[in-house]
Amino acid sequence: MKEHQTLRAVLKSTELPLVLATLCKKVGSSYRGIGARLVSDGTRILSGSISGGCIEADLVLKVKDLLKTRQSQLISYDLTSEAEDPFGYGMGCDGTISVLLQDSFQFEPYCQAIDLACKNRQEVYLTTNLTEGSNLGEQKIFYKKPDEDSEILLEQFTPPISLVLFGGGRDAEPFIGVASILGWHVYLCDYRKGHLPEDLRSPCVTAIHGSPQQIIQQVPFDKSTAFVAMTHQLGMDIEMVSEVMKTESFYIGLMGHRQRLRDLSLTGLKQDGRLYSPIGLDLGAREPSQIALSLCSEILAIYNGTKGSSLSAISKINL
Repeated sequence: MKEHQTLRAVLKSTELPLVLATLCKKVGSSYRGIGARLVSDGTRILSGSISGGCIEADLVLKVKDLLKTRQSQLISYDLTSEAEDPFGYGMGCDGTISVLLQDSFQFEPYCQAIDLACKNRQEVYLTTNLTEGSNLGEQKIFYKKPDEDSEILLEQFTPPISLVLFGGGRDAEPFIGVASILGWHVYLCDYRKGHLPEDLRSPCVTAIHGSPQQIIQQVPFDKSTAFVAMTHQLGMDIEMVSEVMKTESFYIGLMGHRQRLRDLSLTGLKQDGRLYSPIGLDLGAREPSQIALSLCSEILAIYNGTKGSSLSAISKINL
């Protein structure tokens, strides 16, 4: 979602005519997947990417032409090793792709879909008409998944992950750093006011001081929220975890060694499939920054419905 947010910001940052390019069809493999986008003003690429640099120069030329006609275009590129062309997009990707170019009057629904997902935290669907003719590039927003159509690009936009860290202090800093890179908003919470930074100025972080019950009331827990208890005070962590289990959070983590999870079973805490302890993927992490990467990787994998396996060990990869 972070890339979509960046593209939306660029599209809304100027009144000058811009063109949004979207990878909307592919046969075989390609560098980027369906839905990859870039923004251009006809002289250069302002943000985003669609290939590994193979077709971008040609796309900028076609954007320049489109800004004269102001009509959407559907362009096909052959990326197979047998392709012969002056732009160098026969780079052996072993696929063909189609790219939709949209003028500014057409991509407003795309911007609205991003706003609904990020600001309103709603799951929305965006359809884009790929049929040649006057309706090419026409977009519509749906709040429930519409029927699929081979001539319609159907995309799902889900809210970005919110990461709730229960426990401030220096060990929270690496988690904030990794989450910020991923475009997640972090709620840094603690019942001990002295553990929260006084000079926190990042727009990606909200600091909250209060009891578990007060935190629950102030943080918007939803289906895109991941929670991690890391105060290192087992009793308080258990109290907070108990409260979070009443929410829709998709991930509930308890930092610490495996014995802490055994201790939880003695407290009568309700067992929940969303509860993870120890937290993180097995990356051999030792340093704080590595542990933060391990945790965020696990959260992202669970949110995306994957196991976090090595791609080289997967027989079928959607590229």
